[in-house]
Amino acid sequence: MPGSGINVGDHRCQSWLILEAYRNGRQITALGPGVEFVTDEIVVFGEQKHVCDILALRQSDGREVPVLIELKSSREMKRLVEQLGVADLIDAEAGRIEQRFSATLGREVGFGGPCERWLLWSMLPGRDDAPQAVELAELGIVPVGYRLLGRIFRVFR
Repeated sequence: MPGSGINVGDHRCQSWLILEAYRNGRQITALGPGVEFVTDEIVVFGEQKHVCDILALRQSDGREVPVLIELKSSREMKRLVEQLGVADLIDAEAGRIEQRFSATLGREVGFGGPCERWLLWSMLPGRDDAPQAVELAELGIVPVGYRLLGRIFRVFR
C-alpha cells in the first residue's frame, strides 16, 4: 500500500505463518520444529509504543523460550535492531508475559531463557541468504529469509 508504511509482502507472510500455525496445532513448522505461535500484533510499551508482529514460544533443550518475530522488508539495520530491542522489555516483564502466554495457550508456561530475537525479511533477488547474517548473529538476532513462490512462502533459515 503505497504511502501507508505497510509492506503488503510482510503482512501476507505474517498471515501465511499464522494460518500455518492454526492448521498445525499452533506449530509454525516453516520456522523449524518446536516453534509455537502464541499471538500477533500485541502492543508493548517501553519508552515508545511498539507493536510486536508475532510472539511465539520455542522448545529448546527441554526449555521453553519466548521468541519475538519481526517481519521487515526494509534493510535499515539500526531501526531493525531497535525494534527487536523490545525483547529486553519482554525479559524485564517475564513473569507477566509468562502469565499472558499461559492464558493464551491454556497451559502453564515457564520461560527457561531470555527472549530470542528473530528477523524475517524478504530475500534479495538471486540470493538464498541474508547479506547481513553474520552481523545480525553477532547482535543475537536470528535472520530468517522468505520468498513468495506463487501462493506460498519459502522460508530460509
